[in-house]
Amino acid sequence: MSILDFFKKGPKGDAEHSPVLNPEASQLVDQLVQEALTIKDTYSLPPLSKLEAYQHIKNKSDSFKKDAIKAIPEKIAYFRKKMGNGAFAGNNYYSREILQQLFSQLVRGKLPYEDEELLTLVRTTVSLLDVNDYYSGIPFKPLLSKIEENFTRTGKSTSLESALELLLVKESEYMYSDARSLNNRIRYLLKGSSELKVDQNDQLGKSIAQYLNELPEEPLKEKWLKLIDHLASVGDKAAPTKKWMQDTHVILEELEHSHFTRQAIAWLELCKASIQAYHKNPRQVWDEGLGYPSQASSMFLTDVNHNLLKAMIWAAGVVNDPDLNSALDDYGQWALKKMPGVGVLSLKTGNACLYSFSILPFRDGISRLTKFRKKIKHGSVLKQIDKCIRQISEREGYSEAELEEMGVPDYGLNTNGFLLTSMGDYTAHFQITGMSTYTLSWEKEEKKQASVPAAVKTGEKEALGRLKKQIKEIEAQLPAQRDRIEQLYLKPRSIRFTNWETYYLNQPLVSILARKLIWHFSDGKQKAEGLYLDGRMRDVTGAPLDWIGPETEVQLWHPIGFEASYVLEWRNVLLQRQIVQPFKQAFREVYLQTDAELNTGSYSNRFAAHVLRQHQFTALCKQRGWHYRLQGNWDSHNTPFVLVPHWNIRAEYFVDADGNGTTTESGIFNHVFTDQVRFYDNRRQLNMDEVPAIVFSEIMRDVDLFVGVTSIGNDPTWQDGGNDQHNTYWREYSFGDLSESAKIREGVLKNLIPCLKIAPQCSFDGKFLKVRGQLRDYKIHMGSGNILMSPNDQYLCIVPDRKATKGDHLFLPFEGDSMLSIIISKAFLLAEDNKITDPTIVRQLKF
Repeated sequence: MSILDFFKKGPKGDAEHSPVLNPEASQLVDQLVQEALTIKDTYSLPPLSKLEAYQHIKNKSDSFKKDAIKAIPEKIAYFRKKMGNGAFAGNNYYSREILQQLFSQLVRGKLPYEDEELLTLVRTTVSLLDVNDYYSGIPFKPLLSKIEENFTRTGKSTSLESALELLLVKESEYMYSDARSLNNRIRYLLKGSSELKVDQNDQLGKSIAQYLNELPEEPLKEKWLKLIDHLASVGDKAAPTKKWMQDTHVILEELEHSHFTRQAIAWLELCKASIQAYHKNPRQVWDEGLGYPSQASSMFLTDVNHNLLKAMIWAAGVVNDPDLNSALDDYGQWALKKMPGVGVLSLKTGNACLYSFSILPFRDGISRLTKFRKKIKHGSVLKQIDKCIRQISEREGYSEAELEEMGVPDYGLNTNGFLLTSMGDYTAHFQITGMSTYTLSWEKEEKKQASVPAAVKTGEKEALGRLKKQIKEIEAQLPAQRDRIEQLYLKPRSIRFTNWETYYLNQPLVSILARKLIWHFSDGKQKAEGLYLDGRMRDVTGAPLDWIGPETEVQLWHPIGFEASYVLEWRNVLLQRQIVQPFKQAFREVYLQTDAELNTGSYSNRFAAHVLRQHQFTALCKQRGWHYRLQGNWDSHNTPFVLVPHWNIRAEYFVDADGNGTTTESGIFNHVFTDQVRFYDNRRQLNMDEVPAIVFSEIMRDVDLFVGVTSIGNDPTWQDGGNDQHNTYWREYSFGDLSESAKIREGVLKNLIPCLKIAPQCSFDGKFLKVRGQLRDYKIHMGSGNILMSPNDQYLCIVPDRKATKGDHLFLPFEGDSMLSIIISKAFLLAEDNKITDPTIVRQLKF
């Protein structure tokens, strides 16, 4: 029997409630299903808007659309029955999905329904689809939304009550959390209209009700009730209308911003605490009978209050209060934080925070959006952030790059990263000392102390809280700004000197980074590279660049294309002046195309045949802006890629899962094998000589980083792990040739080691740093950090303490190379091997 033969025989549901079908409408729905199946790709359906049949239905009368809606439930029932059985199993699933989408789209539209019509539709639907079968495909949400519309417009009626009761799901201990949420929503509606449009079945609802019940002033209470009613009116809408926002502004003016701000902050803190509790105890998802974790995305609030909180966050953008903005910032990060096995807990309120930031004055909003883009790795959220930034760009008339430059807050800092804050009799002295380090001291009558004074803790709680939040925001902004500046290599732009001076050199936060970087200056007649030294821009010889003027163009300098001797001069300047760059610049690895790569024509094998730890690799991909999903023992193969929009290039790094290796409990492969790096332009594979030099160098630098950080060759415990499957690779990588990043590390070590007290015991031999201990001699590989010891190159396993190493207290000319600190730490330890007390190391030394 063909898929559509079923429909020719007519409905088989409850005869009393089966609809009399409009043949034309039913046939058009069938055509839509066939069309969707014909043009769908392997894993996803086309959007309805791409289907010709949908456009026909969309242009028909309201009566015809209602007939189409009537025809859908029995078709869903047919595909539900056939799913997983016989030849049509795959298409049955997709057929049911496209029908659900069509039902939702039509019902959620502006179709007018009388209460009795809605009851008939619900009766028909539940007669064909079991409300207690989670996989039945019953379109609960659009039906419920349409019932809510009628509730709002005309109030409760017998027909609507009956419709709601038919949609109730039978309660059970293991029911899914979204079914439980729908039941709560239905019961809330069945209670009827009340003075307060809040569901008191969760902490937020109880808190709002308690606050309003305790208000002594009747006028203030009426204003709050008006606001709550207005917030509740948005329902499931994904974004507010212009009119709704205008009304919000008027209502908040009547209430007074201070009343709203104080309570909104308290309620955001309450909801944030609920989310934090689930993150601290994921088992709570199961213990509370909320069903599978993946279904528990809105478990901490009922649907009614979840929508209310979303609207409250939208309203917060109208107020634009600094403390409220900080509360939104804190809450939004938790709302959008992924929970293992669950995902993002509150996408709708997290996105609401992004919307709220987008309507703030752009200097305030853009900095928060930029920071979120750095912290958040969720694909749809990143798209939403980009959309918000684009909207601000169009509204303000600046490019996105200019907005990001102009929107960086100064936090009251001076250009040396110093901040003074008075609190009672004390003054707080805050000083940024590095990318992730700072000092905070307290002074009273010229006497300083490191700890927070008791008088401040008790008498200045609010001011102290604000300072702590400010420091937390600075800690988050610095790496976000560092990454933004480093991305100028693949988003190149020339900046007029006057703008660069304002937004880089003299911007209090950004200057902490910009003054440690080398910049390229050009005015069309002359050009030079300069670094901010002794209060002015100077070239590599120390000569001032006095010719720089307002119209001079400024770019971030990259060492590619410059003579090695010139780059070395800049490195020496950094070493002599002990300048720590926020990322590798003068010491940046440069990757030039080899003859072998040019001969292959269209790919590079330079980083092929490595074995990587997949979870670390995935995390590092996200950190570096690459797209990649974990592969497991299901249909999950995908290729890591990164987009370089300025050149319209897509770079791919081919990897394959180690299908014969170990997996986690959830079936995710622990390791992947690496293969080629390829470049594409509009799906056309580029020849290697077509790839711009700086693009090739920066992409290969990322790939080198992936291998250098996540290769099993860096794991000092690999041989002790009982897994000998990749021992040959482990040994070859652990003590093999140095990569470009390891060669940079070698150069830094050769400058640093002679300055250390262990220098007489150290020497260099090819790819090794040799250390002469009291008991043995050692060779530390400058790539992997692994160790061989005399007399027969026996392997020595030392697992570094990454929280505290000797290298952390030494001057290093750039941030971000933890292996450099680990190697120095191991050298100090081995130089005094007779003082080692760790039994696992002592046992190896005596063996």
